[in-house]
Amino acid sequence: LAPREARTATMRILESLLVTDPARHPLLLVVEDVHWADPTTVELLGRIAGRLAELPVLCVLTFRPEFEPPWSQRTQALEIELGPLTSREVRAMATAASDTTLDPSVLDWLDTAADGVPLFVEEMLKMYAAGGVPSAATVPPTLDGLLTERLDRLPELADVIDVAAILGREFDRPLLGVVASRNGDLEPALAGLQSQDVLRPVVGLPGRWEFTHALLQEAAYKRILRRRRYALHGQVADTLVRSFPDAAQREPEVVAYHWSCANEPARAMHFWYAAGIRALEGAAYLEAAEHFRRGLEALDETDAHTGDDLERVEFLTHLAASLQAGHGYAAAGVDEAYARARTASERTRNDDRLVAVIRGQW
Repeated sequence: LAPREARTATMRILESLLVTDPARHPLLLVVEDVHWADPTTVELLGRIAGRLAELPVLCVLTFRPEFEPPWSQRTQALEIELGPLTSREVRAMATAASDTTLDPSVLDWLDTAADGVPLFVEEMLKMYAAGGVPSAATVPPTLDGLLTERLDRLPELADVIDVAAILGREFDRPLLGVVASRNGDLEPALAGLQSQDVLRPVVGLPGRWEFTHALLQEAAYKRILRRRRYALHGQVADTLVRSFPDAAQREPEVVAYHWSCANEPARAMHFWYAAGIRALEGAAYLEAAEHFRRGLEALDETDAHTGDDLERVEFLTHLAASLQAGHGYAAAGVDEAYARARTASERTRNDDRLVAVIRGQW
C-alpha cells in the first residue's frame, strides 16, 4: 500500500478496535488532555466523533480551553465548560477523599484556600495529613506554588525528580536510570516518589512511569534552573543516541526536541529533518510539516556556514510539500515556503534544486 492508503487503513483498524466492535457495546471511551494530542490522534478522534450518532458509544474528552476541537460543530457533540467547584462541592470532595473525619474548621480552611480548584483540594489535604492546618502565611497562594512546595520537601530525591521532569509526563524507566545515574539506587528512589504520590507506574505498560498529574510535572520542570535544564536536556539527547539507538531511530523527534531544549540547534536540526522524513513516509503530513518547521528554526539559529542555503532549500521544499499534502495546494504557508526556497536555490546556483522548487510552485 502507498503511505496514504496504509495510514487510512490503520485509522480504520483503530476505529474498529476502539468503538465499532459490537461485542464491546455499550461503551464509554474516555480520552484525557486532548490539548496535547498530535494531529493524527486528533484526526482519529474526529473520525470517531463522526460515527457516534450511529453507535451505542459515549465518548468523553477533556481538554484545556485553548484547544478548539474540529468536531465541536457536530450536532451530537456537547461541550461542557468546567468551572471552579462550589463551596459545597469542595467540602464534599474533601470529606470523600480524607481517610479521617475532618473538623468543620479544616473544611473551612480548605474551602477558603482552594478557590474551587480540585487539584488544590487534593494537595491541601496532603499538606494537612503531613502536619495539620498550617498558618495562612505558609500556604502558597497558587496551585503551582503549592505543587512546587511539596516537591521542595523531598530534597533527597530532587535529582530523580529533575530528570523525570525533563523526560516529560510519561517516560521509560531504563532511560531515567541511565540519565539519573543512581548507581543501582533508583528503585528505592522510585518507591519513595510513589509513596509521596509524585510518580507511579503506567498501568499496562511495564517499564513506563508517569507523574501523577500533568501539572505536577510542569511544576517540577519550572523549578529547574535554566543552566541545569539545558544540561539535562543535552544529557538525555546524548543518552538516547548512544545508549538507546533503536529508540532514537524510531523517534528522532524526541532527540531533536531535547537538543532544541538544550540550546543546541546545530545538533537538533538534523534530527528534526529525520523526523520529518519519517513522518512523511507514514503519511503523517501535519506532523512532518511541524518537524520541518522546527528544523528550519534550528537552522536559522545556527551560525552561518557554507551549505546553509542547500539545507534551507531542503527544509523549505519538504515543509511546503507536507503542507500541500496535509491541507491542500492552497494551504497557508505553502507559497511563502516555496518562495523562500526559490530565493535560497538561486543563491546556491544549483539548477537541479531550483527546477524542483519551481515544479513545486506550479
